[in-house]
Amino acid sequence: MAKTPIPWDKIRAEYEAGSNQSDLSRKYGISRTAIQKHIEKDGWVQDLEPVILRKVAEKVAGVVAGCNPVEKAIAIDNAAIRIVEVIERHRTEWEEHKGVIDRAIGTEDMDAAKLAKILAETLKIRQEGERKAWGIQDSAIRVEQHTTMQNDLTGDDLIAELQRRGLPTAIFEE
Repeated sequence: MAKTPIPWDKIRAEYEAGSNQSDLSRKYGISRTAIQKHIEKDGWVQDLEPVILRKVAEKVAGVVAGCNPVEKAIAIDNAAIRIVEVIERHRTEWEEHKGVIDRAIGTEDMDAAKLAKILAETLKIRQEGERKAWGIQDSAIRVEQHTTMQNDLTGDDLIAELQRRGLPTAIFEE
């Protein structure tokens, strides 16, 4: 007679939600030692905050406990695709912004340069908020940071370029 598989996902969920090892041992007919080994090996915790955050991440990604591995892989891939689209759009926005700055500097249009500075600040704030909303960490983006950094023009960069061209910079200096 085949053994019934032990539902470790359910046991973990119940443990992390506050059930104690003894109750779980009785409920599932397994030893406390076996449960303890899984707690140590897999890092189960009864601090609910990380459990809730993991559950939120699973729901956002469309992953459900006990789903088959193919569905889980598809959900994870779809979540990654959505995040990559956000990052690529951010990079495109900075590339477009670089064009605004280049035109302002090239035509020595101070009003356009002021607008470019305001646009850069607005873009930075909006993208930071969007990255927080999507749960995109800076460490995930650092893989190609050199590419992004080439497209980011800071206020100091703008001032340096204006000074290099002999143009006034007082409006940009605080």
